Amino acid sequence: MRKQLGGLPRSMVQLPSTTDLDGMLTEAAELASVHKNIVVKIPCTAEGIKAIKSLSAKNIATNCTLVFNAGQAVLAAKAGARYVSPFVGRLDASIRHTRHIIDCMEAGAHVVTCPLKPILGLLDHPLTEKGLAKFVEDAGKMI
Repeated sequence: MRKQLGGLPRSMVQLPSTTDLDGMLTEAAELASVHKNIVVKIPCTAEGIKAIKSLSAKNIATNCTLVFNAGQAVLAAKAGARYVSPFVGRLDASIRHTRHIIDCMEAGAHVVTCPLKPILGLLDHPLTEKGLAKFVEDAGKMI
């Protein structure tokens, strides 16, 4: 795993199987020991916030996930989460359209997790296709 992660700036890794404080701390320490670029994803629960505080004190990077409101984000940040992942969906109204991605960017999000289709949709614009056709047409006239 170390070789595979060598060139990545950061890798967000979900805790595999536990939700209790001791289990999260143990699994997080194991994951963080694999590579310095691992960021451990911790759920926004009472036990998760405690884990984030403890891991932050040990300089283990965390991403507080399953955040659904501003209050949860504040608690995660105060506990020392390096990243906070607010969910605009997945469990309710997930990102399914390019407009959702744009809305997230306008709200200040640096990252979104979504299917490939809306990402590719960001490239799709009728004027781009029309402009490209015109470029090709004009280039053909020059030859």
